[in-house]
Amino acid sequence: MKRRWNLQKAERFLADQLVSGQSKKEYCTSHGISSGTFYYWQRRIEESKHSDVGFVELQVEEHKMIEVRLSSGQWLAVRSSDVGILADVLLKIGVADG
Repeated sequence: MKRRWNLQKAERFLADQLVSGQSKKEYCTSHGISSGTFYYWQRRIEESKHSDVGFVELQVEEHKMIEVRLSSGQWLAVRSSDVGILADVLLKIGVADG
């Protein structure tokens, strides 16, 4: 029978593996979990920590630098007072939808 996973169940398994003292492979084997499923949920949980995507109002002063922190943790800086230029840059690097 296939196990149904959800975020909370996956978080419990991952936390249990950390305190078990077993390697991920050993833990998966001893609990009858596919290592692919384990790593899938590990990635999903990590991605969910960085998914606080939202919008904020920009107030741009003339001849100032616009700085944006990308979801990857990198910073993007554009020297311009035109928010449209920032939008074009984000489109070009694939961060924003057109």
